[in-house]
Amino acid sequence: MRAVELNGFEGISSLRVTEVEKPSPGANQVLLQVKAAGINFAEIEMTKGRYPATRKLPFVMGFEAAGIVVETGSQAENVKVGDKITAVVSSGGYAEYATADAGFAIPIPDGISFADAATIPVHGLSAYALLKFAAKPQPNESLLIQAAAGGVGLYLVQLAKMQRRSAALSCLAQRTSTTRFPRSKYGSSSTSISLSSDSTSRRCALNRLANAFLDFSI
Repeated sequence: MRAVELNGFEGISSLRVTEVEKPSPGANQVLLQVKAAGINFAEIEMTKGRYPATRKLPFVMGFEAAGIVVETGSQAENVKVGDKITAVVSSGGYAEYATADAGFAIPIPDGISFADAATIPVHGLSAYALLKFAAKPQPNESLLIQAAAGGVGLYLVQLAKMQRRSAALSCLAQRTSTTRFPRSKYGSSSTSISLSSDSTSRRCALNRLANAFLDFSI
């Protein structure tokens, strides 16, 4: 099968498309025909040697993927051939096929694309854990989401809005980012702030939020 391997730590120039053997699922795993794979900041850093690699070079990149189950292990439960799932993958998601633990498989609902679903295992679950177990904002508290235009940030903004977690939702994003958060979209009590890349603007924005008695920042 075709796959994208990392064979060095000189950045994206160390990635190559190559032919590798198709993985076989273990007893508690499934084999996924990959339709989409997530690209995470940690993986970009890994190509530069700034994030620990758990396997020896060369290896297939990709923490998470979405696709269709084409084979199941002898002890895999609650997943069958033909299911559309997304999961953290063990053999590398930048490939035509990947293996994943059946217990980590997340069913993809109708109406959700493979590309959108591929962002759930890392970005989506990270955002959910930050909101539910770290910040735990209450309805009468304000919430600041930094780097709101990033993968985890986008999930945090949407989850906070859906769960009505706070009285005021504030978002920070660099001006170079194309994502904006209009007040009308997040309620009249929300604040939308776009930052430039200079430190003075960042200090002014943070001072403004501090003066508003911000309760939580994530």
